[in-house]
Amino acid sequence: MPVTPEVPHPGRGLGPLRWVAERPGYPKILLWDRDRDEWCAGVGAAAIYRPHETSTTAAIERELSRRAAHEPADGPGWIGGMRFAVNRPAGAVWDAFGAALWLRPRCWSMRYDGVERTGEETGGDESIASATVSGTHSVASPASGESSEVYLERVRAALVELDRARLDKIVLARCVHRPGSVDPVATLSRMASTESGGTLYWIALDENEGFLGLTPETLYRRRGVRVETEALAGTSGPRDVDGLALLRDAKSLREHAYVRDAIVQALTPIAAELDVAADPVLHRMARLHHLRTPITATLREAQPLLSRLHPTPAVCGTPHAAAEQAIARLEAKDRGFYAGAIGWCRRDGESIHVALRGARYSRGGCLAHLGAGIVRGSVPEAELRELELKAEALFESFAAVGNEATA
Repeated sequence: MPVTPEVPHPGRGLGPLRWVAERPGYPKILLWDRDRDEWCAGVGAAAIYRPHETSTTAAIERELSRRAAHEPADGPGWIGGMRFAVNRPAGAVWDAFGAALWLRPRCWSMRYDGVERTGEETGGDESIASATVSGTHSVASPASGESSEVYLERVRAALVELDRARLDKIVLARCVHRPGSVDPVATLSRMASTESGGTLYWIALDENEGFLGLTPETLYRRRGVRVETEALAGTSGPRDVDGLALLRDAKSLREHAYVRDAIVQALTPIAAELDVAADPVLHRMARLHHLRTPITATLREAQPLLSRLHPTPAVCGTPHAAAEQAIARLEAKDRGFYAGAIGWCRRDGESIHVALRGARYSRGGCLAHLGAGIVRGSVPEAELRELELKAEALFESFAAVGNEATA
């Protein structure tokens, strides 16, 4: 894989977002973990991996691992994402993304484990790759969203499901429509200026169609046998100024414990060492607070963890199988990549994040999915208010086409 040092470097006055935005061509893709100062930004596609709709998470994981193992150590690897439920057919809005969409960029910039590199692959066929992700469907219709009344009814139905199916938790998402074309670069710039941390992500199929956001949640980060992950569940808004109320809230603590315990249970059989913080801490964001429990592990042998950890109870529920079935019955709108896994796979590890606080955008409008954990004792109106807080925090950063970025 030839590497051309002439490719402009983000360090020359441009951040990874500006670097990928200013280079011509599509698709564009960006994953920028600002907490760890790591990124991969790519333009064009030297190769594309789009599995069949009947694929499983485990099958996608195996294929990504096989492909990444053959990549050179100084190459970009594979960057992309997958649906929340890869085994469910994609709705029209998400059809172009398929069950999963992973790219090996033609031109890239990356910072990985403290080392920055840029490069360009001269092989491959960009025209064929670009055609593979064409043919999208507009999300401009207001009918693609859901009213608050519809969501409240689904929460009430979920509370019945908790007893009927012996569930402990169901995460219910609401699909919210926002009219008007979005400027993705200005929107991501605003997100970055509002939040000091989190991971920016962007998959642009062409100049009008894509998926973007800034997620606070890392599914896991693996380097060899060393793993970092976290339980992130429980949310409060700006009225809880110091976050102390969240640390005392029994419902939030119970919801958080389900996520922590599920991650520990998934890692215990394969971990030589496992370190779990005794108590959750506050993860502070500009407008929201979350409960967070850091978890680290040393694996007995190096292996990817996507199929073990995705989806966690933070975006699905518990027990997993019953919660996923309940979501399929209760949610009328396809989640697509929302709450799916988005990340970066290389030969020596992965950096995988949960695709939250984002939107699928198209010419004329965008759709955002926002979720809340429903447990026994949940109050439907309080769950709706949590989603309204998340929507306010998300849409506050959105910039219409023609507006300049604030960062």
